[in-house]
Formats: sequence, C-alpha cells, structure tokens
Amino acid sequence: MTDPTGASARLADRERIRDLAVTYCFALDDEDPELMKSVFWPDAHDDHEPMFSGPAWEFADRFVAFRDSVRPTTHFVLNHVIRFGDDPHEATGRLYGGGFQFVAAEPARGPRVVIGTYTDRYQRREGEWRILERRFRYTGTVRGTAPPRG
Repeated sequence: MTDPTGASARLADRERIRDLAVTYCFALDDEDPELMKSVFWPDAHDDHEPMFSGPAWEFADRFVAFRDSVRPTTHFVLNHVIRFGDDPHEATGRLYGGGFQFVAAEPARGPRVVIGTYTDRYQRREGEWRILERRFRYTGTVRGTAPPRG
C-alpha cells in the first residue's frame, strides 16, 4: 500500500518548487533583484548562455541593468517537469521559459518573444526549497508587428 503521507508531501514539494519558477518570472517583470534572489540559495550558480555564467545572486543584480533596454516584459514558464531521486532534499527540473519583450530602441518592430529551456537543480534546506543550479539555453526569438491602431 502506498503511504499517503509520503505522496502528499511529494505533491507539496512539487508545488513549492513550481512556485519558485513563477516567482522568478514576477521578479524579472517587476525588476526586483531581491525577489529574484529569494528563489536561489546564496551559493547557487546561474548559467544564462551566452550573456552570463556565475553566482545567481550576481545575475539578479546585473539583470536589472539589462532590463533598461527591454520594457515592459511579461515572462512565463511552461511544461515544468520535476523529478525526485533517492535524496528527499534534492530534485531536478526542466521547463520552457520565455518572455514578451518590447525593445526600447526598436518600437516600430513591435514585440518579440524570447524562448528557451531551463534545466534546474533544486535543494531543500531547513524545510525550504530553492534553486541551487540553473542553466538557460536560448532557443530563439519570434518577432511580431504592432497591430494597427483604431
């Protein structure tokens, strides 16, 4: 017989991890480096090829400066798969991520959608889940045109 307490705990863990992904999106859109840092452990590593690879908290601080060139944005995540192994305090995940962006220097070109894949490693410490390693691989950019007014 399956242990319902164990299954319930895993479902709760999964939801806590999914909340990290959504909170990360809000942090990007709100230009909030402290909120972004809250989803990463202080010793976390972030690899955002090709623009950054290093401490995740450093990426959080640098990203705000980059955002000056793309405003506003709306980020999203899709198809989040989370896997648990033998260690109850670790998990891995893969998900699609992207963002609608308006480039300040190119207003006539309309919005663009940047898409890619995140591969994450999560760790629970003292009951709290956060990202320990994040790798983003850029897939591509889709450009649109602004709809006519009126």
